[in-house]
Amino acid sequence: MIHLVVAFIHEARPLIDHYRLRRMCGSHPFVIYSNTQFTLIVSGLGKVSSGAATAYLQALSVNAGPVAWLNFGIAGHSHFELGQGFLAHRIIDKATGYAYYPPRIFPFPVSSGDLITVDAPEKAYSARSGYDMEASGYYKIALLSSTIEWVHCYKVVSDNRSHPIKTLTKTAVRRLIFDRMDEITAILSILTTEITAYRQLELQDGDLEEIIQRWHFSETRLLQLKALLRRGRSLYGKKLFSRISPADHGEAKSFLKALKHHLDTKITFK
Repeated sequence: MIHLVVAFIHEARPLIDHYRLRRMCGSHPFVIYSNTQFTLIVSGLGKVSSGAATAYLQALSVNAGPVAWLNFGIAGHSHFELGQGFLAHRIIDKATGYAYYPPRIFPFPVSSGDLITVDAPEKAYSARSGYDMEASGYYKIALLSSTIEWVHCYKVVSDNRSHPIKTLTKTAVRRLIFDRMDEITAILSILTTEITAYRQLELQDGDLEEIIQRWHFSETRLLQLKALLRRGRSLYGKKLFSRISPADHGEAKSFLKALKHHLDTKITFK
């Protein structure tokens, strides 16, 4: 139910040990660990590798149903203290200028901040932000199979102007992650609780039947409809159709577009 994407094995080792993840058998282009609850993939350095690993994990779990995503690891920062953990509330790709905005709708007990994804290790720390090399690649691809409420990024500050990244050792990286295991496990516990409820959410009052009797849906649009109705139920319960009614639309395509827009707006600005 939870997909974890991490750049290096020494960042992942504390979680592998804590959750007793086992290395996945078979021939894979990435190192993968899993148990019944988590799947962790080690991507390697950079946003291209991170995006590729995320896509590969998507392909492995294409029939698994809704999942939540967490990218975690180390990052430099201009002003946060060494060892501080934070969730990204804005992810900026420095090369393209494109920004993503992970929403804060769950009660994560963690501070948040900006995160800039760079193509080479940051040395100037000029912006009031964190710096990593994976987040934007991961985030862009994870959104292809999930919705923004289920895709997050957590970083632990490992370097700054006074403590450059070149002085960092693998042992120090493992210690940084290990010392933040309480925060990481709290985030994963909340995500697990929320995604479990989301996956088990039952459509009520015959909504699905009413809609598919109203219009014909292709297999692709039927899957979209089911996913959007699950999201709507998790946000509004039985009051979903008091917010947006199928009766206001003349065709399936128009209704799906309006429903998706309504839910995306709700998530983004909550």
